[in-house]
Amino acid sequence: MNKQMAISLKETAQTTAKRFSSSERSRNANGETFTVEEVIPLSETTAVAFFLKNTGKKAIAFFYWVNIEEGKWYYFFPTESHIVGMNKLSAYLDKVDRFNFPLNMPSDIIF
Repeated sequence: MNKQMAISLKETAQTTAKRFSSSERSRNANGETFTVEEVIPLSETTAVAFFLKNTGKKAIAFFYWVNIEEGKWYYFFPTESHIVGMNKLSAYLDKVDRFNFPLNMPSDIIF
C-alpha cells in the first residue's frame, strides 16, 4: 500500500470512529463512542480496523479501496454471512481468471 493510501486509510478509520460515536446516529441508542484501536492492511487495497467502544466491546470494519477518480476508501461492518459469501466469491474469481488468461495471450501462443 503506498504512503498516500495508508494516510488516507488512517484518516478514514478515524472519521468512521467519529461518525459512529455520534449520539445522533440512528441505532446508537446506548450512546456508544468508538476509538480506533488498530488498522491492519490485508492487501494493497484492503484493510481491517478494530474499534474500541466505551462499553468495553469491540467492533471491526472492513475497508476497501475503490480506484475511481482519485480513489477513496469505503467500508462496512461485516457479519459472518458477509465473510461466508466472500469466501465463496474466491472460487468464482478463480474461474473468471482462468477464462480470461488465454485471452490475454498473443494468437501465436497455443495452449
